[in-house]
Amino acid sequence: MQKAVFSPYNPLTRKRGEPSFRVPINPESVSISSQNQYQLRKDGIAPQKSSMEFTFLSQLPSRLSMELVCDTYRLDCPERELPDVRNQYAPLKQALAREKELHAPPVLLFSWGTLAFVGQLVSLQERFTLFSGEGVPVRARLQVEMQGCLLQDLPAPVQNSPDRTKLEAAVQGENLWAIAERVYASPALWRPIARENKLRNPRRLLQAQHLHIPVLSDKDNWPKPLG
Repeated sequence: MQKAVFSPYNPLTRKRGEPSFRVPINPESVSISSQNQYQLRKDGIAPQKSSMEFTFLSQLPSRLSMELVCDTYRLDCPERELPDVRNQYAPLKQALAREKELHAPPVLLFSWGTLAFVGQLVSLQERFTLFSGEGVPVRARLQVEMQGCLLQDLPAPVQNSPDRTKLEAAVQGENLWAIAERVYASPALWRPIARENKLRNPRRLLQAQHLHIPVLSDKDNWPKPLG
């Protein structure tokens, strides 16, 4: 039986990285939710209108969620030698940590048969349901949630970039992902902008802040996979 796998993933090169986490027990179900963001008009409802009017703002990232079961209990193993179940899914939990140089968690690919979802791990809730006589957790249920999109909905890799460095002004509420999509046609290319402008937090931009937009080179293989 084919196992579901979480792998570090580079959306630009479409290549998987290492280490991967192959789930020990396939989930019973996987849920994917998609959502749009709207704003209710503040000037009220026109008398001739019979329904409320909303303004479309944006399409929010999709969310994938599932429950995983990890188990290291064995009847033929002495209690004192049973391994800690947390070590079994440690590679998955490490994907919550941000990379030191890039200030963001890695991009992952969840694949199971024909289902493929690209995004970042946003939450992992652990519930331990069995302990050894030594007090070591040997069985856990994990609530896993990712934010991203289906692989077939991932924008095509950017083939071109500006032929020279230019300035770009940030608008109110904008982040580096939005700017990268505007100038490179791919939000995944925010890291070269952060590197060029020595930005430590890509989520915090000042309104009308001017940023240098660098020319992309062949070695800009972003985002960098783990391992």
